[in-house]
Parts: sequence; C-alpha cells; structure tokens
Amino acid sequence: MPSFNLRPLAGTVRMMATGAGGVVALLMLLSTSAALAETQVSVAREASAIAHSLMSPFCPGMTLAACPSPNAATVRLEITDRLRRGDTRAAIVADLEARFGEAVASAPRATGVGLLFWVAPAFLGGALLLAIAAAYRGGVPEDVPADSGGDAASTAALTARLDDELGDLD
Repeated sequence: MPSFNLRPLAGTVRMMATGAGGVVALLMLLSTSAALAETQVSVAREASAIAHSLMSPFCPGMTLAACPSPNAATVRLEITDRLRRGDTRAAIVADLEARFGEAVASAPRATGVGLLFWVAPAFLGGALLLAIAAAYRGGVPEDVPADSGGDAASTAALTARLDDELGDLD
C-alpha cells in the first residue's frame, strides 16, 4: 500500500484557513475604521454646526466658531468631546446657556420679551405694506381741500377768498 505524506497538505489547509481568516479580519478592520472615520466626520460636522449657531461669550458680535479667543477654542473642543461621549445638541446648548447666559443663543426665544422680537418685525412689515398700498392706490392729494365738492359755487367762493387773502398781503 502506498503511503501518503499528509503534512504538506495540512500546512496548506492551515495557511488557507489563516489566509481566509486574515482577509476576513482585515475586511472587518477596514469596515470598522471606515465607520469610525464616518462617525468622527459626523461629530466634527455637528460640533461645527453648534459652534456656528451660538454667539461667543468671549467675542461680542461673533459666533463661537468665528471667535479667535483661546477660551472659545476651549469651548469648541468641549462641544466636540461631549458629542463624542454621546451628549445631545440640546443638552450641550442648554448647558452653555446656563453657564454663559441666554446671550449665547443667536436668536431670542419666542417666549416673554423674546416673543416681541419675533412678532414686531412681522407687525412692522405688515404696517409698511399697508402704507405702501394706501400710497399706491392714490388717496386725497394734499392740495385739494377735503370739503370741496367740485361744484362751481364752491370754486368761486374759494377763488374769491384766495383773492382777498392775496390782497391783504400787498
């Protein structure tokens, strides 16, 4: 009976299993790193969106994203870290408003006095449109008296009165 040496065959099977396992492990590693990179990009985008939507407590009139202050940079890093830990945007904004006041909100809240800032522009805009519409429609010209009926008797009376007043000036 011929004898077969199975040792090289066993090594080949082991290499194939290890190679296939290595490929699977490599694919898992690549997909995990791609997912991690995508997560980091989404965290960076959300952190940037938050920083652009908040006013800086360190640079008046500038957003947190535009403020060159080192303190603003620290707050931006804090926002990114909190997003990585899983904090929500609402929780982060609420915490920053509690620490720095409502002035960090780029828009006033629609409650209390803040509601006035939301309603007043609409009211004033409507009033302006009404004034423009009234002016465009025409109206009573300023040089025509409101009580003039346009008949000949009133015109003659007004002409006589005008002549009298002009005569008094001379």
